[in-house]
Order: sequence, then C-alpha cells, then structure tokens
Amino acid sequence: MMFRRWLALVAVLFIAAPASAQVIAPPPPPEYDVQLRYRIRATRNQRIAQYAEMVQALDAAGLKREVAADDDAATDPNAERIRGTLPSTSVPAVLSQENVRTVILKPVGMPLPAGDARVTVRIDIPSGLVSDRQQLLHAQIQDQLQKVGFTQKVGYDNRGFTMLFGTLPADSLSTIIGDIRYQPGGWLAADSTIENLPEPLRSYDPIRLVEVLTELKDTPISSDATRPMVAPELEKISDDLRAFLAQEGNAAKPTRLEVVLYEPIRSDNLVWRAWLQTAGAMTIEGDIGQTVTILAPAGVAREIAVLPRVASVRLPARASDPIPVTDLATSGNALAKS
Repeated sequence: MMFRRWLALVAVLFIAAPASAQVIAPPPPPEYDVQLRYRIRATRNQRIAQYAEMVQALDAAGLKREVAADDDAATDPNAERIRGTLPSTSVPAVLSQENVRTVILKPVGMPLPAGDARVTVRIDIPSGLVSDRQQLLHAQIQDQLQKVGFTQKVGYDNRGFTMLFGTLPADSLSTIIGDIRYQPGGWLAADSTIENLPEPLRSYDPIRLVEVLTELKDTPISSDATRPMVAPELEKISDDLRAFLAQEGNAAKPTRLEVVLYEPIRSDNLVWRAWLQTAGAMTIEGDIGQTVTILAPAGVAREIAVLPRVASVRLPARASDPIPVTDLATSGNALAKS
C-alpha cells in the first residue's frame, strides 16, 4: 500500500513539473505578413522543377503568395524573394523547406514605423553545433547585425545561443532578409568575401527567422533600446583602450596592443599577417594561440576591430603594479614589495 501511494505521488509530481516550468509569453497572432528568401542554384530545367516543388509545398502550408502578372521567378536565376501571408501554425513547415533561407514575420495589420525608428525583433540563427562553436557563431552573427543597427537587449534567454533578442531600425528589415555576411556593402561591395570569413560563420547562412514583435501596452521601453549607439568597431575595443583613445593625441602614439582572434592561428598559415596588416602600419611582435601582439599607433585599433576575424582589441594587462623607486631605496627586500 505504501509503495502504491509513493508511486502515485511520483506520478503527480512528474506530470505537474512541466506545467510549472513553462515560459509565459504572448500567443502568436493568427496570421503573419511574411517575406522569405530562397536560394536555387541549378540549371534552367532543374531550377523550374525545384521552384515548382518548393511553391507547391509552400502553398500546401497555407502561404498566400503575392504573384505579379509578369512573374518569371521559375526561370529567373536571380529571383529569390516571396511575399504573402501565412498562418502562424505553418511557420515550421515553411522553415523546413530545403531552399528557404530566411523568413521575416510581422503580425498582419501591424504598421511598421518609418526610417530609423526601432522595432523589437526575435532572431533565430542556425543551431545544432557543439556548444563552443554555437556560442562563437552567436557572437559572430551579433557582430554582423550591429553593422545594420541591431542593439541586443540584456537578461534574456538566448536558448542555448540559438536566438538573439533586441531592436533594429525598421529600414534594416529589408537588409537582413539578405545574407548579412555581405554587409554592410552588399554582395557587390562587401567588407570581405565569404571565403575570408572565420568559421563557423563562413559555412552558415546566418539568419533563419526574424519575428517583429508588438510591444505590450503600458510596458516601458527597455533602457538598452534607447541608449546611444556605439559604433560597431568600438564594441570590440576594451574599455581601457577606449579611454586611452579618447585622450587627445593618443591615437598617434606608438602603443603595444593585443589583438584577440576568433580562431587560433595555425603554424602553417602565414596569410593572417597580410590581412591583419591591411588595417594600417604596424609591427607584429608575436603570436600565441588566438592572441597577436603588435606595436602600432593606437588609432589603428579601430581599423583592426572591423576585421571579421577579430574578436577584440585591448591593451596588454600588466602583471603587477611597479614597485615605487622610494621603496627600493629604503628597503633591500624588493621581492617582498612585489
């Protein structure tokens, strides 16, 4: 009898536990305005077949497409956008399509502000990497998004580094539906080619889903959404180096800097020296692991920070405070002072 009561208690706790752990969030709207980007790289006949198969699956999912009278997307190798409306329950079915790269959702009837007025967005990124690589990809994508004005909020659940949550200028929605690895100049004038980007960003189309969220009524705007924007290149520069650069004349002073890369330097790869030196005149003093020590005018730090393989730029940390000369003169035990 005692065993049966114990088993019943365990069953009750087991059933009740998931309910208490559920995250409370507003329900999705019944229907979204949707923009999606797809990619079909194939010969003409194969493209027509793949396009027809994709469209059939999207129609079956409930996507009501906007189709122009002169639409030739099936044969146009440069066509890659579809607009329409979609039931919220069908979002997973659309994302599961092999050729669909990025989806942007906005509740039907929700007006978007104009220009650089900010909207709140949830951004899903590729998942399934091992934990350290997933975290690195999350940081790399955040760096790319900052180039188009994204400001990350603080204190949210990033779901194992698979989601970003923050605000974005409304005009940038039309930008991030494209492959942001080519930002900010677009694929014809990108900062660098994809082949020169670090892994894992090089191998993954960064943005899977962008959902424009409605702000809850009577909820104050988050402080991080209204703070002054920091230039993307300054985000990678340490606080003490920023303070140093803010002082007049320091930008031109020869200064020892540490450049931290996203990936360790391979002993058989000397190409990194060439792309690092594109930032400006410098002397590379040495490297170990992911850290390169250079001697250069301090202002070069801004140019180094925008390089896609660079994680941060900082002043070298001092091992300890120097021993005052007066202490050395009055005491023969210098080691005791260190």
